Order: sequence, then C-alpha cells, then structure tokens
Amino acid sequence: EDLVVRLPRREIAVELLARELTWLPRIAADTGVPVPVPVHHGTAVPCVHDGPWAVLPWTAGTVALDAPPEERDRHAAELGELLRRLHVAAPEDVPANPAGRGGPLAGITGRLQERLDWARQTGVLVRGKAEAAAVVVQEGLTAPVHGGPDVWIHGDPHAGNTVLGPDGPVLVDWGDLGRGDPASDLGWAWEHCTAPARPHFWELSLIHI
Repeated sequence: EDLVVRLPRREIAVELLARELTWLPRIAADTGVPVPVPVHHGTAVPCVHDGPWAVLPWTAGTVALDAPPEERDRHAAELGELLRRLHVAAPEDVPANPAGRGGPLAGITGRLQERLDWARQTGVLVRGKAEAAAVVVQEGLTAPVHGGPDVWIHGDPHAGNTVLGPDGPVLVDWGDLGRGDPASDLGWAWEHCTAPARPHFWELSLIHI
C-alpha cells in the first residue's frame, strides 16, 4: 500500500531509471526536497521483466494534471519554494540532461525550429501565434547565458509529474534529472499556475536564478 514498482517499458527508459537509482538519494541528502528515494533495485526476472526495475515509496495525493486550476494555484508558492530548495549547486559528476534541458537554447535550435514548423503546419499555432512564438524563441536565443553554477534540475516538471499531497507538492518521475541552468524548470509556472498566481511562484523560485 505504501510502495510502487517502476518497470521501464521502453529501452530509453532503462537509462532514465538508472539516473533515479543513482542520484535520488543524493538529491534528498543535498537539498532536503521530498523525493521518492528507491528502496530496492531489481534486476531482470526471467519470463517477467527483461531489464532493471525498482521499488520506490508511493507518493500519496492528487496528480496536479487532474486538479482544477484553482487548486493548483493554491500551491503556487509551495511549488516555487520546492524549486528554490532544489536549485542548489550540483556535484560536478552529475550528468547533464540527455535531451539538452538545462543547457543553452542554442544547443537545441534545430529541434525548436522543427517544433515551430510542425505547429504551423498542423494548425496547433494559428497565423499570428506561430510568428509570436518564433519571436519568443529568438529572444531566448539572444538572452544572456546562465552565469551561475550548474544546479540540480528535475528536467521534466510538468503537471503529470507533480503530486499535490497532504504536506505539499511532490515531484515524481526523476528520470530526466541532471545539472544545468535552473531556468529549465521554470516552465512549471505556466502549466501549473494561472496568471494571478504566478507572482507567488516567482517570488520564491527565483532566489537562486
């Protein structure tokens, strides 16, 4: 009742699980952020699962993706505080995010352009919106590069990876963890919070940015 089993279903997820097993205990020790530290590392089991797996504590609460906007807004300050605590200098041997998150936007310019082109062609971004998005991307590319130390980053803090628990929000699914620019995690504010609640998020999350 208080445990969960992590079973990678794709080859790429094997590496992501390995990151969790290696670094979650260190994140917990370095930051004090509540994380599901693995309690058991499993190996392949014939006829059951052909790769590594793990047992972690179950995180009780409501997945933020399933919560109404007003409930997520009530946690805005706590979300900011959680990131402020997480974004402390990371050890040099922590690997960077495998998808380039936490690094300069210049490193993923090609992918950004591909996504913008796809959004235009499929109508996800209608005329005017697509151009506005391109301007934002360009502003990001010309913005100053992060000048502080590389910090711990979650790498994928979206509403489906956030549990609103009785003691506050908890981030789960740490397979994209790494070190880098803390701004990488700040997209959380736009997905979790409505405009009136975002100042509460910024107030606490930007201390180390």
